[in-house]
Order: sequence, then structure tokens, then C-alpha cells
Amino acid sequence: MQFRPATLEDESQVLALNTSSIWATGPMDGERYRTLFGWSTYFNVAEDNGKLIGFLLGFENGSAYDSPNYLWFSKRLNEFMYVDRIVIDESQRGRGIGQQFYTHLVNTAAARKRYWVAAEINAEPPNPVSMKFHQKNGFQEVGKQQAGAEKVLSMQVRPVI
Repeated sequence: MQFRPATLEDESQVLALNTSSIWATGPMDGERYRTLFGWSTYFNVAEDNGKLIGFLLGFENGSAYDSPNYLWFSKRLNEFMYVDRIVIDESQRGRGIGQQFYTHLVNTAAARKRYWVAAEINAEPPNPVSMKFHQKNGFQEVGKQQAGAEKVLSMQVRPVI
């Protein structure tokens, strides 16, 4: 397994992974992929034998990113990196891939002198696996945000240092 920066050529595999977790990540089509790719400041993939098995897409403060969740953090934080989405192929979960992504992301944030890593987690309906993972990685809730009629997000941050 190797980690590397995402490329435009990864589009079809990233979209397939995203679709498999759409309940947690939200939709993304090819046009949106290319737009987010251009805006992102952290977009890495995990690859095993030529197949993408995971990705993490993130943005630093000051990005043109238009997500309501990113904008929520932008109003409250300075010098942060935002996790827009992390997806690990279901058959590959439990191998520590998500942990490796987060370790690299935090190290990247520290090198870029960012003070916070921010992410949101589904609180309603709950995503207990993601909640446990983020708590294990030092995230704490700093607020909640309504995301549509049936969804509430737990807005979380962790210090980089």
C-alpha cells in the first residue's frame, strides 16, 4: 500500500469510493471533483496494487471552498485545515488507513503552521464509528450545525500541537 497526492486521473476511482459512502460524505460528480481538486490544499489517496482504497480531501483556511460546513469553521477559526471527507473502501477498513491519513494530515498542518484540524461528524443520524475514530484522535465538539431537515452535524476540532 502507498499514499500519494491525488491526480485528475484518479477521478473515476475517487467518485466510486465517494458513492459507496455517500450517506456520510455527500454527493460528488466529475465536475465537482475537478473543482474541489483545484481548490483543495490536501488531497491524498491510498493505493494498493493499482486500486484506490481510500482518500482524504481537505482545505486550508482562506480557500474558495463553498461548503456550508467549511464556512462554519471559517467564521470561527484561524489557521486551520478542514477535513471535507475521508473515505476508506469498506473491505479495507480496520487496517489503520484512516489513522495514517490523519497522522499525515496533522503533520502537514503543523508544517504549514495551522493550529487546528476541523471536521464534522454526523450526529443525527449518528455515525458512531466516525465519532469514536475522531475522539480517539483528539477531536472535541465545538458546536452543532443543522444540515437539511433530517441531519445534524457535530462540528469538531483538534489542536495540531
